[in-house]
Amino acid sequence: MNSKANNYYCHGDKSMNTKILKSINKNYIELDLSLEAETEEAILVSDGIMEEWVPKSQLEDDPEQLNNGLTRIVIPEWLAQDKGFI
Repeated sequence: MNSKANNYYCHGDKSMNTKILKSINKNYIELDLSLEAETEEAILVSDGIMEEWVPKSQLEDDPEQLNNGLTRIVIPEWLAQDKGFI
């Protein structure tokens, strides 16, 4: 694991505080987003500007509910880029 993490910022609504994310390593990204909906196969998350479905099969861990009302997810960096979060 690279000890020097890359810092990324969402394109999201800064008033929602969804811009916070960091590179855990070169393969995974931690994002704090609003959880809008959930199905058996995917979660719908929002950064305050856009909504995207994320397959549960791509989540590194179970989503973590935060005290500020957001949900923390860990997904592959390529998926975060593909969905437009970074």
